[in-house]
Amino acid sequence: MASIRKLASGNFQVQIRRVGMAPVTRSFTSKKRAREFALQIESNTELARALGKTPTIIPVFSSLCDIYMVQYKGRDPSTLGRLAYWRKRFGTLPVTKIDEYLVDDGLIHLSKKGLTGSTINRYKSTLSAVFIYFIQHPSYKRTGFTNPVRKESVSIDLEHYELAILGEQANVRFG
Repeated sequence: MASIRKLASGNFQVQIRRVGMAPVTRSFTSKKRAREFALQIESNTELARALGKTPTIIPVFSSLCDIYMVQYKGRDPSTLGRLAYWRKRFGTLPVTKIDEYLVDDGLIHLSKKGLTGSTINRYKSTLSAVFIYFIQHPSYKRTGFTNPVRKESVSIDLEHYELAILGEQANVRFG
């Protein structure tokens, strides 16, 4: 909702308040211009959101891990170890800079270390839980960030996969 008030300087100030957004204020020399601005903003939701967007400070991944572990109520004692792996890989990166390709690199690294598929899935699940917490946190809900674990591109090292499935037959060529 917009309100217009006359300032001591003779200018008119428009203030628009909406739930979930920072107030938008602008000053104009005439009441007519102030009213036009208010109508334009109130009729264009996308523009109002852009103007009233509050700057959000995105945490680095290691800080997010700390915040996540404070609220963690699970009983799996291995979660801390799995989280330590991801923290080592993404520690200083801002959370929103972590994409599916970086996640994939981490999953491929785990497969090359010889971990089983179910163990890799547990690492993946732990990482996904941290991102879900971030996405649902009230301070970061409106960042537009999506869980990169859910949109992975490869997540399998084809060379190791072929050797595991086909064994020695992977080297045989059919003429």
